[in-house]
Parts: sequence; C-alpha cells; structure tokens
Amino acid sequence: MTTGPSHNVWKPYRSVLITAGGWLLIVAGGYRMFAPTAPQLDPTPLTYGFIALLGAYGLVLSGIAFVRTR
Repeated sequence: MTTGPSHNVWKPYRSVLITAGGWLLIVAGGYRMFAPTAPQLDPTPLTYGFIALLGAYGLVLSGIAFVRTR
C-alpha cells in the first residue's frame, strides 16, 4: 500500500508543458478528423507568428529532454 497522494502531483514546469501540448494535439487531431473540409488559415503575419510560437514550444520541449535531471 502506498502512503503518497492518490492523485496526480503537478510540478509547475515539465509536466504541465508536456500535458498541455498533448491535449492541444488531441484537440487539433479531433478537429481535423471531424471537420476535414474546414478552411485553412490565411497566410498572414498572425499565422506565421503562431507557427513560430509552435516552433519555439518544440525547441523548449527538446531542450527539456536534453537537460539532465537528478
């Protein structure tokens, strides 16, 4: 029998970033499955900014993966 908490213990850095990214991908995949004919985003600076933000998110997660933990 365990003596620790019986629920998820959230740490404010890695777990939240990875979980939020996973949920974002699940929602985006569901949207693409159930609305495959939905219009794509127009090539505006906002679209390119969003793509850059996703790229930065990927770089942060890659950096976290290469950081040595205790």
